[in-house]
Amino acid sequence: MVRVVRVKRNIQTGFTPGEKYLGRVFHNETVGFEEIAQMISETSTLSAGDVLATLRQLETVVTWQILQGNPVELGDLGKFYFKITAKAVDTQSIFFAFLKENV
Repeated sequence: MVRVVRVKRNIQTGFTPGEKYLGRVFHNETVGFEEIAQMISETSTLSAGDVLATLRQLETVVTWQILQGNPVELGDLGKFYFKITAKAVDTQSIFFAFLKENV
């Protein structure tokens, strides 16, 4: 079950700064491909090895598609796409210098 915890923070920005309460999701242990493959194999006719191979190939193909600039939608898992955050600069030369250093 998803757990949401309350966190008290001292917020310095906005129209009403001061102590505020925020909600945060409490995360349990991370579950990896191997554990997911085992769970699927226990609830289907597929072996854990077959499921794991399929998940690894899915990871590869989704990565290929994202690097080609294609968003990938995987049903209820969500939509995956490449995203950047950018800062405005005064000239193209500064932009390209930053891009060369950081990409």
